[in-house]
Amino acid sequence: MKVTPVKFCLILIIASAFTWQCIGAWQDSQTTDEAVHLVAGRSYWQTGNFSINPEHPSLFKLWSSLPLALLPHSQIQTSTNTWKTRNEWIIAAEYLYTGPAQAFYNGRFLLFLGRWQMMLIWLGLIITMASTSWRRWGPWTSVAVTTLIAYDPNFLGHGHLVTNDVAMAFAYLGTFLALDWFTSKPRWSRLAIFSTVFALAQLTKFSAVILWLFIPLVMAIAILYRRPIMTWRWWWRSILACIIVTSIATWASYDFQFTRITSDPTIAHLWQERAKIVNTDGLLSVPAYTRLFVRLSNPSSMTGQLMDTVQHWSVPTYWYWRGLFSDASHNAYGHSGFLLGHASTQGWWDYFPVAIAVKAPLLLLLSVLAGTIVLLIESMRNRRRPWRQRYPFTFWIFGFPPLAFLAWSMTSHINIGVRHVFPVYVFLPFTIVAVLRYLQHYRPKLVPAIALSVSIITVIVATSAWPNTIGYYNALAGGTNDGHRIVLDSNLDWNQDIWRLKNFLHQQQFSDIHIALFGSIPTPTLFPNALPILNDQQIHDGLRPTGIVIISAGILYDVHGSLTWYRTQPARWRIGSSMYIYDYR
Repeated sequence: MKVTPVKFCLILIIASAFTWQCIGAWQDSQTTDEAVHLVAGRSYWQTGNFSINPEHPSLFKLWSSLPLALLPHSQIQTSTNTWKTRNEWIIAAEYLYTGPAQAFYNGRFLLFLGRWQMMLIWLGLIITMASTSWRRWGPWTSVAVTTLIAYDPNFLGHGHLVTNDVAMAFAYLGTFLALDWFTSKPRWSRLAIFSTVFALAQLTKFSAVILWLFIPLVMAIAILYRRPIMTWRWWWRSILACIIVTSIATWASYDFQFTRITSDPTIAHLWQERAKIVNTDGLLSVPAYTRLFVRLSNPSSMTGQLMDTVQHWSVPTYWYWRGLFSDASHNAYGHSGFLLGHASTQGWWDYFPVAIAVKAPLLLLLSVLAGTIVLLIESMRNRRRPWRQRYPFTFWIFGFPPLAFLAWSMTSHINIGVRHVFPVYVFLPFTIVAVLRYLQHYRPKLVPAIALSVSIITVIVATSAWPNTIGYYNALAGGTNDGHRIVLDSNLDWNQDIWRLKNFLHQQQFSDIHIALFGSIPTPTLFPNALPILNDQQIHDGLRPTGIVIISAGILYDVHGSLTWYRTQPARWRIGSSMYIYDYR
C-alpha cells in the first residue's frame, strides 16, 4: 500500500498521540476511581464473585484487569477481614499499595498494565474517527478531525485511565456508525455486527441504557430516508436482535451465573433502611425514587408480598441489574458537585454545557460554531429542495446523538466532570467537516492549509497544557489557574499529580511536611512522615502553620471545607494542576 504524504501525516498524528498516552499512563498517579475498577476486575477473574463495585458493568473492568489475571503472584488476598467486609476502597488501596502483589510487581506497574488495556480502546476510537472521516469526506478532513480528538487535552488526560468514560464515548459513537452502515444495506451479517456493537455499549456504562430509546427512533427515521431498502420488518428484526444479543452478552460477561438475591448483603441493608425510614417518618426527606420503593414494598400489599417472594429467587445477571438499580439510586439521591461558586447534591441543568464551554479547547469550540453557521446557511439555500436533501440522514448519525445525549445528561443529579458527557464530546470534532466541505466547494485550495493549521494549533495547545491535561481549562475559564472558580471535581483534581508531588518532595528533602490530599490514595503509605494541617478554626484560635503545607485543589476549594484560610495565601509552588505548596518555614 502506497503511503501518501497525507497518510503519513495521519499515521504520525495517531502514533505520537499514542506515545503521549503511554507517557501519561506512567506519570499520572492513580486517579480516584481507577484502583477500585482495576481490583474489582481482578477479583472477578479470581473469584467469580461480582459483588465488588457493581455500580458499573463488568466488561471494561474484566478487560482492564486481564493482564493482571495472567500474571502469577498477582492474586487478591481473600482471606483477610478487609475482603470479608467487601469495602472496595480499602481492598483496592491495600492491593496496589501494601499487599503481596504490590510487593512483588510494584503497584505502579500493575496500574500501568490496566491502563494499557484502556489505551487500546482509546486507539480504537481514534482510528475509527480517522477512517470514518477519511472514507466519508476525504483525507484532509480526516487529518483535522483526528487531530482535534487525539490531541484534545481532555482525551489525552482520560484516554489512559482505568475508567469507562472514553470507552463509553467509543461505544456510543460506534453504535450509531454501525446503525448507519446496517440501515444503508440491511443484511443479516450487518445486523449481527450492529447488535453486537449495541450490546457492547450496554456493557460499558449504565448510561448507555438511553440507547434503547435513541436507536429505535433513529432506525424508524432511517426507514423514511432509505425506503425500500430499509423496512419495518428490518426494524423489528433489529430490535429483537439487540434484545437477544445484549441478553446473551450480558449473561456471558457475568460468567453465566444465577445469583440468589438474598446472598447480596445490600438487600438486607435495604430492608433495614426501609424500616428506618418508615419508623422515623422520614419519607419526606428521601427522593421520590425511594418513596416509591417504600410504598411498593409494604409487606401488607400485593407488591410487597411479591417482592418478599422474589428476593429468594436465583436471578441470571443479578449483579448487572443490581448495578443498574444502584446507579439509578445514586442519581436519584444525587452527588455533591460544584458550579460557579455554588455547591449542590442535585446538580444543575446547565452544568455540562458550562463544563464543555470551559474545558474544550477554543479551536474546537470555534469549529463547532463555524460548522453550525455553515449548516444553517446551507439549509437556508436549500429550503426549496425536498426535505431529504435539506436535512440529510447524516444529521441523525452525527448531529442528533450528541444533542440528545446532552439533553438527557442535563437532567442528571451527578455533576462531577466533563468526562460524563464524552459521548457528546466525541462528536464535536466532526463539526469541522461542514467548514471544510464549504471550502472544498468555493475555495478548494484552502482545504489542506486549513486542515494543517487546525492540526498545528491543536498540537500546540496540547503541548502547552501537558502534563496538566486532566486539569486543563481554556481561556474562557481563565486557564488552569482560574478554572477552580467554575467547575471542580474530576475536572481539576482527581489525584493525578501525587507521584509528581512525591518526586518533588524527594528532590527538596523537606523535614517538616503537612499534607491534606483529596482522593483515595492512602496518604500514610506514600508520605509516612506527613503531619496534619491546621484548619480554619485552629488558625482562628491563634495557631499558625509551620513548615511545608501541601493541599490538593479538591480540598482547598471545597465549598464546605475547613481549609479556606489558605486560599488567601500565595502558594510558593504548584505541582501539576492540583497540588498547592505553601512555605511557612
